[in-house]
Amino acid sequence: MSNEIWNNLYNKALSVCNGHDISDSIFAGSVASAILTDKGTIYYLGVSVDTNCSLGFCAERNAIGTMLTFENPKVIKVVTVRQYGEIVMPCGACRELLMQLNGNHKTQILENRSPLRIVILTGLMPNYWK
Repeated sequence: MSNEIWNNLYNKALSVCNGHDISDSIFAGSVASAILTDKGTIYYLGVSVDTNCSLGFCAERNAIGTMLTFENPKVIKVVTVRQYGEIVMPCGACRELLMQLNGNHKTQILENRSPLRIVILTGLMPNYWK
């Protein structure tokens, strides 16, 4: 697909990436993720939630939770960014959830915008256990 879709996902993620304190123990929004589903035009967004006791969660899992609240589509594309626009890869827990969730394991993840580089989820999870 075109760079336009990747740019839209990137900009959507960046638009909600605004790190801020929630309380003395919680900091949210320093990482944000945008997901494109197989429905084509639906973008789900999520932000990271960091806690002092390590019970927080990643932006990708937040976006997936929101997606599953409304429907059960397949994740086609994922973009995750830090507050100043740096693209980051999903952590191991997020990769595992995407692998179990999708069934097709062909989710595309943005690695770089210029030049455009995309990695397929199975490339991040060689010799998958399932």
